[in-house]
Amino acid sequence: MWYGIPKQMDTQARHQIVMTLGSNIRAARKERNMTQKDVADLLGITNRDVSRWENGKVEPGPKYRLQLADELFGGDVSRMYEVERAAA
Repeated sequence: MWYGIPKQMDTQARHQIVMTLGSNIRAARKERNMTQKDVADLLGITNRDVSRWENGKVEPGPKYRLQLADELFGGDVSRMYEVERAAA
């Protein structure tokens, strides 16, 4: 199971992956008719944190990636990083 973006990856590639992750989180949230606040409450964080993830400002930490995978991606962390999903 993959738990994040490798530290040695160049900055541009890391940014693209974080943007894809954010787009996928937003899409999965909307598919479930959830607000950012709904997701935040589920994870015990603020909706500002969710907004920052969705806008590609930061990547969720390992704990939150696992929780997001369970709640929004059927338990599959790798689905969060699918480029095809982000393009949809």
